[in-house]
Amino acid sequence: MPGIDRDNIPKAASFDLCECGDPDCGPHIVACDAAGRPMVEIVISRPGTLTLIGQLQGMLYRKAAHDD
Repeated sequence: MPGIDRDNIPKAASFDLCECGDPDCGPHIVACDAAGRPMVEIVISRPGTLTLIGQLQGMLYRKAAHDD
């Protein structure tokens, strides 16, 4: 992520993907530390989820294209 100072941000070792009963809500991502303790919950809206998927596809494509 260019332009973001990530040196002082705690790093998650794993994550859980959850959902709630709200029909307008997207996925909940719970980041966990190395001991499995939750660090943060990220709640993404349904429209935001589609944007995230598109961005992830673009990132993966760029990485795959650079590997070839």
